Amino acid sequence: MAVRDAKPRSGQYDQTAGPVLIIGAGPAGLAAAAELGRLGVPAQIIERSDAVAASWRTRYDRLRLNTCRWNSMLGLGDRFEAGTPWFPVRDHAVRYLESFAAQHDLKVRFGVQVDHIDPCPDGWLLSTNAEPLTARQVIVAIGHQHTPWMPAWAGRDQFPAMNASIDSFIRQGLIENLPITFVNHAEGPHAFELFDDSRTSRDILRETLRFLRQHLTAESSDERHP
Repeated sequence: MAVRDAKPRSGQYDQTAGPVLIIGAGPAGLAAAAELGRLGVPAQIIERSDAVAASWRTRYDRLRLNTCRWNSMLGLGDRFEAGTPWFPVRDHAVRYLESFAAQHDLKVRFGVQVDHIDPCPDGWLLSTNAEPLTARQVIVAIGHQHTPWMPAWAGRDQFPAMNASIDSFIRQGLIENLPITFVNHAEGPHAFELFDDSRTSRDILRETLRFLRQHLTAESSDERHP
């Protein structure tokens, strides 16, 4: 998402109306606040966690953007740090968002969970875990991938390690030197980038995929699509 290079428009916002409230300090929320600030509109971001880019920080460390860094900038001129690969990984994205928030001096209030929003005479009433908040304009920028979804599959609770990402599972397997039975699947780990690529890591990945194929049932599909 890139901010348009439009000229600031003054005199179109009632400064007595108070700041626009933006829920979420992820890419969308930060970009919205920066653009409003550029147009002279005050904005206040409220975030339930204790840092910007909270969802990004929970992703597996090998996550790589499928858009290049030029197409992943939030604003013209807001470039990734020097040395960032053409397709940034998770930590590059987190540092970029931190830098973006600091560079644009965005006001973020952390630790505020919004439970629901209701209309009120002054605009909108936000019920939070702190005090109620009101604003004439509210932007909801929480995204749709902030909470991981794990499908139901037989034996899921008996194998807690399998509830982590494939990447985490491989890492733990390498650390513990798990005994793995090699199963040669035609699909193989072609879609995974393993910096510590080895026979052991590939064996762990193939065995994991075999296990998932055996235990993922139609029940999990029915649960997600009733």
